[in-house]
This record gives sequence, C-alpha cells and structure tokens, in this order.
Amino acid sequence: MRTWALLAAVVAFAGCTEPRSKRCSDVCAREAACREETEAEDNFDEGECVDACAALERDTHTEGHVAAHADCVRTAADCAAVIACP
Repeated sequence: MRTWALLAAVVAFAGCTEPRSKRCSDVCAREAACREETEAEDNFDEGECVDACAALERDTHTEGHVAAHADCVRTAADCAAVIACP
C-alpha cells in the first residue's frame, strides 16, 4: 500500500512541473558542453540555465533576447564563439 501511495505522490508531483523548452534545453546543453570542454572557471549549472531560460522565454519582454542568444549559440562555429554569445 505504501508503494502505491508513494508512486501516486511522484506521479502527481511530476504532473505539476512545467515541460522544458527544447530551445532552452538545446542551448544550455551546448553551453554546458563547451564550458566543460574549455574548462571554464565559472559555476555553470545546466539545469539552472534551462530554468532561467524558460522563464525568460515566457516573458514577452525578454523572449527576443532568448531567441537571439539561441541563434548565436546554434550558429557558433566553435566553443569560444558559444561562450562569447551575448
């Protein structure tokens, strides 16, 4: 019985979380890989990046900045260019 209650709680909690933006997931994954590859000294957290990106993406005032940054990361030729994206 406890197993079913725990499973029900996990399913209910999972239903409350917002789906992650593919654009944000892709951008943050590439940024994380580049920071790891170049051994950048900043404390980059891919999960925090996705959460912040998704929040900015939902705001009509900042969505354009997210789109421009995503385009920069997507078209960057190498990791130095990815890290330099505004």
